[in-house]
Amino acid sequence: MKVLGIVCARKGSERLPGKNNLEINGFSLAYNVTCQALSASELDLVVVSTDDEAILDKLRPSSAMRDRDLLLRERPTELATSRAPIEGVLLDALDYADKTMICKFDAVVFLPANSATVTPKLIDACVSRLRRNDQATAVMTVREVSEPPEWMWTEGLGAQLFPAYPTDRKQAYRMQDVPRRYIATGTVNVVLSKVLRENRKGGAYQWMGNWILGVNDPDAIEIHTERDYLIAKALLEKKT
Repeated sequence: MKVLGIVCARKGSERLPGKNNLEINGFSLAYNVTCQALSASELDLVVVSTDDEAILDKLRPSSAMRDRDLLLRERPTELATSRAPIEGVLLDALDYADKTMICKFDAVVFLPANSATVTPKLIDACVSRLRRNDQATAVMTVREVSEPPEWMWTEGLGAQLFPAYPTDRKQAYRMQDVPRRYIATGTVNVVLSKVLRENRKGGAYQWMGNWILGVNDPDAIEIHTERDYLIAKALLEKKT
């Protein structure tokens, strides 16, 4: 199975402008994710999909040195908006890689540039899990929810509180009574190319098919706000 890593680094960001060029440990987020992807043994090629000239300029020397490992895709204008479907961006990069390398990639690894905590080990674990399961269509990184929805309340008239998820139970759920639930961290998403093409207009997560497996990612930090960035910066710089 030939596997393509796609680093997605759109220029525009409404909540945190220029976030993919923010630096941690002296390297921009986009550059860091690209380096992590290039170090993953399960990836045969990495494509950076971006409309940001600053990112392209920083990565072009790397591309010249490692032209067999890294491709730069200048993202089409119609795919460089906040409303552009991620499956469209992935397919554009996949088609570009297939055509450039004159081959067919069997699986795609979606790597957002703002996932500050991605590692080669995590990427390899996700790809390996897909390889080992013949029925799986995709693998995503997840984190177990520590505050289950059964503990949530909503406010009604007169500020009266009501259970957000009413049950027949006479007492509140204890932790041991609550089924395990997971939230997608967004750090790594792996999908079979065939499944991606067949579900290109399926909407949120439908492009990943109907058999999705999870890989634990408890330390994930996806940067969307200045607070996210400051937390990631403090934690990651402390480790060095």
